[in-house]
Amino acid sequence: MTFFLRRGHWRTNSAGNTYWVEEHYVQLIERFEWERVARAPALAYNADRALLRNYGAYGRPIARFLKPNALCPVCGEQVFYYQNEHGSRVFFDDLWPDWPKHPCTDSSARGGADHKPRVAFSTRPLMRERKEQLAILEAARSLGDATELPHGWGVYSIRKRIRIGRFDLVIADDMSGARTVFFRAKAPRHLLAANRVIGIRRSRLSVFDDQAMAAAEIAIQRFRSAKAFIDILAPRET
Repeated sequence: MTFFLRRGHWRTNSAGNTYWVEEHYVQLIERFEWERVARAPALAYNADRALLRNYGAYGRPIARFLKPNALCPVCGEQVFYYQNEHGSRVFFDDLWPDWPKHPCTDSSARGGADHKPRVAFSTRPLMRERKEQLAILEAARSLGDATELPHGWGVYSIRKRIRIGRFDLVIADDMSGARTVFFRAKAPRHLLAANRVIGIRRSRLSVFDDQAMAAAEIAIQRFRSAKAFIDILAPRET
């Protein structure tokens, strides 16, 4: 049986106590096992980083719930892409609250250069499947990366909009959980269409206006419960 001499070293046990281990002999098979265990944290770290990179979610809170829907035609990074019927287009690194434009394709930084995406795209970013969200959040937590959405913003998808006079009554589902919110807002109809993805923080709503090609923030009045929402509708439905 083959042995090797391992030098004295400090070791920390599972309780967090650090102690000195004297020089000793170790069986060869144990050495390989020790090296495998020693490498495990680094391998897991690299795997988590690779997962976030592959999903386009590394350092991008909103991308943990929405899929970046295009690749930057300059650097190949995954980006959020919007376009309207007039051919105007814009690329973002992330969405609300700041809507940071992707620097490679920011026309204000590149003298008005116009770029087309390298891949097929949907006109708006789409919701990730729940299993993708969970994998991304777990990897982010393992890396010690912030997993919360910025400044209390939540990611929602509009389920239904009911137009009453100049106002819309809206039902929206939280895409990071099982929560549903009910609110009233005054906004152009296309901004609150069904299935549109929006950001909500308290009494503010953030959405991209693909007609004006600019981010829009709208004041909303939230209802405390579904019953309060239904009570608004009831007199009009009788």
